[in-house]
Amino acid sequence: SVFSYAAVVCRRQTDAYSCGSARDTYRWTPAIATAQSHDVYIWWSTNANRSATVPVSVVHSGGTATKTFDQRVNGGQWVLHGRYAFAAGKLGYVEMTETNGLAVADAVRFVPVTDGGGTTITTQKHAARLMVQATYGPTLTAIDAIAAQGTAAWIDGQLALPSTYSHVSYLKASVAANANDNPTGILQESVWQQAIKGSDQLRQRMAFAWSEIFVISSFRIFDAQGVGAYKDVLTKVPNIG
Repeated sequence: SVFSYAAVVCRRQTDAYSCGSARDTYRWTPAIATAQSHDVYIWWSTNANRSATVPVSVVHSGGTATKTFDQRVNGGQWVLHGRYAFAAGKLGYVEMTETNGLAVADAVRFVPVTDGGGTTITTQKHAARLMVQATYGPTLTAIDAIAAQGTAAWIDGQLALPSTYSHVSYLKASVAANANDNPTGILQESVWQQAIKGSDQLRQRMAFAWSEIFVISSFRIFDAQGVGAYKDVLTKVPNIG
């Protein structure tokens, strides 16, 4: 973990607290050794005279994220602000202002993110490699998202997504629009539409992998079971065993 203590950007009085009537600003600037994602935590001490909406902003590789915290409660512990990607060096920082009333600046903690198996997501290069393995190809937006949230969170998000397309619906709509369409060609077109445009990229890539193992014509089975268990796929594929 990287601990960082606040530097005063602007302050109207000389004690450790903001005055509540002006706009005192405090900034924590960590020295990040290697470009990677971090969980950012905030620490404060509680008091009834503190603001219920203290704004805390995190400036990271993808922009700025601002959240408000109630410093009347939950003090004396690390409170998660969020997960963000940081470049190496001192380009990123956390900033607190007292625009909404009295606030106290204590400490900030930066915890490197791992993928759940102990491997740290260090750069966007790692995110791009994951996308090459688990999707139909990386995009800049997706690379930044994975670098920011980590592998495990991205996989969980993909598993929660519904199937993007229905091959059968696509086939019926195309035939209805043009009776001379080739059903085989339409199916291939549908598969590529999902591969290029679908948000559930992990499911689509796994469905394609299943189709390479079980060489059958009913690709929709794999579309539904793409992120399911192997035994479930076996029960859905006809004429197995």
